[in-house]
Parts: sequence; C-alpha cells; structure tokens
Amino acid sequence: MPLEIERKFLVHADRLPRLEFGVSILQGYLSLEPQVRFRIEGDTVTLAVKSRRTGNTRFEFEASRPKVGTSDCMSLRELAVLPLIEKTRYRIPEGELIWEIDQYSGKNSGLITAEVELPRSDYSLPIPEWIRGDAEITYDERYFNTRLATCPFTGWEKTEF
Repeated sequence: MPLEIERKFLVHADRLPRLEFGVSILQGYLSLEPQVRFRIEGDTVTLAVKSRRTGNTRFEFEASRPKVGTSDCMSLRELAVLPLIEKTRYRIPEGELIWEIDQYSGKNSGLITAEVELPRSDYSLPIPEWIRGDAEITYDERYFNTRLATCPFTGWEKTEF
C-alpha cells in the first residue's frame, strides 16, 4: 500500500535559497472524502486519491496523464467542489531529502510553505536554517490546501500565522 509520510513547515522567506525552475500548479478537488485531487501542471494532469491522515502518514495513490487538452482541463476545473489553489512549486535537495517549497498566488498570495516526504515515520529530520523549526504546520488544518481553498490566506488576520 503506497503511503505518504510528510511534514510541513513555514519558512524564513529571507533565508530561502534562490528559488529556480518553479512549476506552476493549478490544484482542485473532485471529492473531499475520500480526497480526490487534481493538479494541472502545463499540459499534464495528475489525479491523487488520499485517505484521512493517521499521524503524519496516509494512503496515497497518484496517476498522471501527459498532453491533456485544454477542454479536458477546463472540464476538470468546472467539476471542482472547492475554489482552485494556485501555486508555484520549487524543489530543493537537502542531503538525502527533497524539500518542496510552495509559493502561493491568487487569494493565498504571500504564503510560502515547505514540505518534505520522509522515508519512514520515525525518520530524524534535520531542519535546514531556512525552515522555521518553531512553525511546523503538518497538523494545522488552516494550512491544508482544502482549507486554503475556502479560507484563503489573504483573508487571515496577521495574528493568525
């Protein structure tokens, strides 16, 4: 059974390494339980089915299809049950891990998060200096993409983050 084991953090934006070669992502949801998500990256669409989280792990199944036409992408967008999420994703290798930095735009503009997939749930994670070690948001529902779709970051009070 494919498992996703990840942790998510806020970052020190002024300490981030230079972000290059980002990929624009448009993300939507077709179902919330189970969670069925689509991501449009260029002309590639990836569908993912995810179970509820148990600790920092959950079942995840993904399938991608390249060269998807504009009309099919528009149909997916119209089927979305929540507003779409817009972000640019950057990948930063650190040791044996790859951190994914998401710089949100649109109604979540100003939010930057970092997540990392771990090889096992008891993995001892070294924290890079650009990660806010005091700001782990793995379990903070405000930062779940489904929540950001309905309660965008730009509408938060400054004291909320």
